[in-house]
Formats: sequence, structure tokens, C-alpha cells
Amino acid sequence: MKEFGRMECGKSAIAYFYFISFMIIVSFIFLNLFIAIILESFNTSQNEEGLKIGQQTLNVFSEIWSEFDKKGKCFIKYHELEPVINKLI
Repeated sequence: MKEFGRMECGKSAIAYFYFISFMIIVSFIFLNLFIAIILESFNTSQNEEGLKIGQQTLNVFSEIWSEFDKKGKCFIKYHELEPVINKLI
């Protein structure tokens, strides 16, 4: 091994430049990915929160349901379901 002189693997200046640039680029990619995941989760939770049913909607549903469930058993026959849905729409 001594006959070849000092054994190196590439140029050290290029290796430092490659390592530093690789770390910076990968850090930016993962940071952006992390931020994107957080923002997507925030957006999803905002959308789900906006879909909550309000009290007025529940009151309308209760009135329509009581038309078909006169005895207050909280059950209706399956053939009455379509008219309930049509009235809700």
C-alpha cells in the first residue's frame, strides 16, 4: 500500500461542499414536509368543525320526524324513510 502513497477517497473540498449542500437541501425538504402536514391537519380539522349540525337543523329534523313517529318510539318503518328524507331536502 505504501507504493501508491496516501490513499484518499475523493477530494475533501468537494466532499465538504456535497455534505453541507445535501444536509441543507434535505433539511429544507423535511421542514417543508413537516409544515405541510401540520397545515393539512389544521385545514381538515377546520373543515370538520364547520360541518357540525346546528340547533336549528336539529329542530327542523325533530319536527319532521315527529310527523312520522306519532307515538314517540324513536322508530319509523322503512317505507317511511323516503318521505322523511324528501321533506328534509
